[in-house]
Amino acid sequence: RMGKFTVHSVFGPSLQSKNVQEAVQPWKPVNVNDVTEESDEIVKIPFKIGGLELPMLTHNGKYEDALAAFADLMAAKYPKGFTPIVSVGETCDSLGYGQDMLDALGQENGLLFTHKSGETYKRFDNYGSSR
Repeated sequence: RMGKFTVHSVFGPSLQSKNVQEAVQPWKPVNVNDVTEESDEIVKIPFKIGGLELPMLTHNGKYEDALAAFADLMAAKYPKGFTPIVSVGETCDSLGYGQDMLDALGQENGLLFTHKSGETYKRFDNYGSSR
């Protein structure tokens, strides 16, 4: 069992914080219209969570091609780079989908979060806190 005193004796009293401190800019959805017009394999589908309409695409081709198309879309939108924040359900996480997406995006400082899978768990308390 690792208590506070054991941790301090091994690592010292001043471990760096693991809290994320990042200023988040207002969200602007990525325009996916160009992508859907260029490919017969990519289809835009309606998707809304809590009144927020999100750009959702389904890809009817190879998995690797879908990841590459998404990476190209994001690279075109943010040519100077970006911080990807990927959140996947436990099922998708166990299949490695979240890590695959981070790897495909090729950014150094990506974050991967896992949440409970299924409709039952689509609640505020599973995605964030009031802080």
